[in-house]
Amino acid sequence: MVLKRFGVLAIIYRLDSVSGEPLFLIMHRKLNWSGWELLKGGIEPNESEENALRREIFEESGLKKIEIIKHLDTNMVYWDRNRKIQNELSVFLVKTDEEESVSFSNNIVKEHDGFEWLSGSEAIRKLKFSDTKRLISFAQDELKKTLG
Repeated sequence: MVLKRFGVLAIIYRLDSVSGEPLFLIMHRKLNWSGWELLKGGIEPNESEENALRREIFEESGLKKIEIIKHLDTNMVYWDRNRKIQNELSVFLVKTDEEESVSFSNNIVKEHDGFEWLSGSEAIRKLKFSDTKRLISFAQDELKKTLG
């Protein structure tokens, strides 16, 4: 029997103050594996996707001033490392204030030990998994429609 877990994934961006181009937040994971990823987490019982998204963003990055731009018409499905739980994540495009700084102090699990704000192409080069690389490309296409 396959156990399913539902969650959210945030593609967080801010606009560069000089170029006006979107910069994407990627996190360096240290718990269970090492590499760069997008911010994600589970939905708790009786919690809406939007509330889970806001909670996970605050817990993992400390960001509070966020704007949920769009629930993207895509998702990400992956297995846990023991291949016992299938995780299905709803994907959201989220904008934050360029001045707000990332902090790990609210994350008691200590999943991450670093972060970077990168252009789409730089983020795609650094991200570990092809699914997250695909999501950055998808977000870039969405932002081209929105930002022009």
